[in-house]
Amino acid sequence: MRKNTLHPSLFLPVLLPPAFPEAIERFLEDMARKGWFLEHLSYFPPLWRFEKREAASARYRLEAAPDTSRVPPLQMTELYAEYGWRYVAPLSHFFYVFAAETADAPEIHSDPLVQSRAYSRMLRSYGLFSLAILVLLGVFLAMPLYRPTFFITYPRLSLFLIGYFLFIAVLVLYPFFRLLRRKRLLARGHSLSHKGSYRSILLAEILLVILTLIFLTPAPGKLRAMDQENTLRLALAEVSAPLPYLPMETLYSTEEWIFPPYDSSDEYSGNYVTSQNSFLAPVYFSIHEQARDAENTVASYQTTFYGEFPSGLLAKAVSLELISHQKDFPGLSGKFQTTEETYALEGCGEARWQNILGRQILYLRREGRMLVVSYEGPADLREHIGEYASLFDETYFALA
Repeated sequence: MRKNTLHPSLFLPVLLPPAFPEAIERFLEDMARKGWFLEHLSYFPPLWRFEKREAASARYRLEAAPDTSRVPPLQMTELYAEYGWRYVAPLSHFFYVFAAETADAPEIHSDPLVQSRAYSRMLRSYGLFSLAILVLLGVFLAMPLYRPTFFITYPRLSLFLIGYFLFIAVLVLYPFFRLLRRKRLLARGHSLSHKGSYRSILLAEILLVILTLIFLTPAPGKLRAMDQENTLRLALAEVSAPLPYLPMETLYSTEEWIFPPYDSSDEYSGNYVTSQNSFLAPVYFSIHEQARDAENTVASYQTTFYGEFPSGLLAKAVSLELISHQKDFPGLSGKFQTTEETYALEGCGEARWQNILGRQILYLRREGRMLVVSYEGPADLREHIGEYASLFDETYFALA
């Protein structure tokens, strides 16, 4: 049928990827039954143009392009036209779209081996793209191993990001393995089916667009703000519930020391505790103490991190990240002389003490419970390891 420019046009954003050729064929045939016939399509942006004609039971076939040419050879279009197939448009550099508006038009391509070679080129392109996406996804999804505190501090934001990236991984891997299966069937001499559903594919692609738009909006920032609001910060003097730490006054005589009060306008000043809970850390505390002498010439600091986790592996990963942070000294870089001692304590899976430039770091773990203490002051934490280990014998709850 000859194109008539007076016919009304319809532009549709179609999100059907080339990895589902039979779904695209079914979609175009359904549109033809409604009187809309494809005249032009764009892969990026995915905008397809249809023209209104008399409804017909047309058939569409996506012919795998043998090379990267976006236009089929003249011999191909002339030969297919003799059998009743009209060339419509290219789909990216993977397929040529042909249409037959007569019911008796024979199938245009029946050589599976030739088609399989065309699918090999498509698989290479999809494979490289899939590999690049999966590497980026792997970096993020492995974050619980090297940045576990991010997932603990921002559980809502983490769930959204994990769900978003896993959804992308599925949308990337499924077409690749599907194309691989089709190529293997063709290589074995099996003809491809031209029956497929496109509604579920469209739904998945639309969902991806919606999630991507949400990802690009301030919504992730709002999730992060909600997570921050879920973190309770109180002055130590206001907390009467048992806390998993040894006060500095129990480590050495503090009669001549001044403990500055917590100033809510400066969240990092004074003596305070933060408490939070999430699916990865039902109980998680960060307890901060500081003191100075009367002349304000000597200061003492202690930060205690305590967490309860579903597994010992996660507890160890969190502790390693915390220890790494405590080893950072502002204004200094490079490796420092470190004194380290390991202890075998009953009831503790791991017990280790370190001294780096006067900063002592104590690490204790019992199964899924972890305690990391960073301390600068006159006391020797090694003399109190048993007292720190006994903190695991208590039961703690996140502050309400």
